[in-house]
Amino acid sequence: GTDRDGSDLDLIESRITGRFEGWRARQQITLANGQVWQIADDSSAVADLSDPVVRVRRAAMGTYRLEVVGVTRSARVQRLK
Repeated sequence: GTDRDGSDLDLIESRITGRFEGWRARQQITLANGQVWQIADDSSAVADLSDPVVRVRRAAMGTYRLEVVGVTRSARVQRLK
């Protein structure tokens, strides 16, 4: 890595440090790279993962989708930090 925060990238890949049990609507998720994303839809998912790889992809109309490796569904997210 570079020191750039990746805000201009179509794909950000990082991890969630520690145990990950899924998400619920409006939850904030902190990535190992220091970014904080908030679930922006009403989706939820249940997982039991350790240090999972996370990908945030740019989607239509400036939105982003969060994918956690090992979880079948994805969520729309917005970046807080």
